[in-house]
Amino acid sequence: MSDVLLKLSACGVFTYSTFSIIAGCLGDYRKMPNLVIMVTGVIAIIQVVIQLLFIPDVGRRRIHTAEQDRSKPGRQIVTFLLICNLAIWVIYTFEIQKVEESPVQIEFFGYQPWVIIQKLTLPLCIFFRFHSTVVLAEIWKNSYKTKLID
Repeated sequence: MSDVLLKLSACGVFTYSTFSIIAGCLGDYRKMPNLVIMVTGVIAIIQVVIQLLFIPDVGRRRIHTAEQDRSKPGRQIVTFLLICNLAIWVIYTFEIQKVEESPVQIEFFGYQPWVIIQKLTLPLCIFFRFHSTVVLAEIWKNSYKTKLID
């Protein structure tokens, strides 16, 4: 069920990023703000795809040897993703919702269409980041319990 929620809410991130990429590309892409918006959108899409592939894989892994119990392989990546998703959740929740913070998109789409796009996609983006944080915290807690096989 958790994977389904992540995949459905990822559609919001994909949609928001796609509209941002469109605004960055089809606007005056030689301007630095347009370029930043475009690159940020591409990076967000790549990050979400990799994270959607990573979470189910790491969620199935367990520790089986004493060496793995000492080194806890992959825990740093899970911790990094957990902190990053929490930070992005805070940004989506408190900053991105301010329509004035998206001048490139407003210039390209217009004020009212961009407000509609934001109101439709940002709740899914916020949910994706929050739910990813919770899932990664569960993985961090459960994947590193010792289940030694003798």
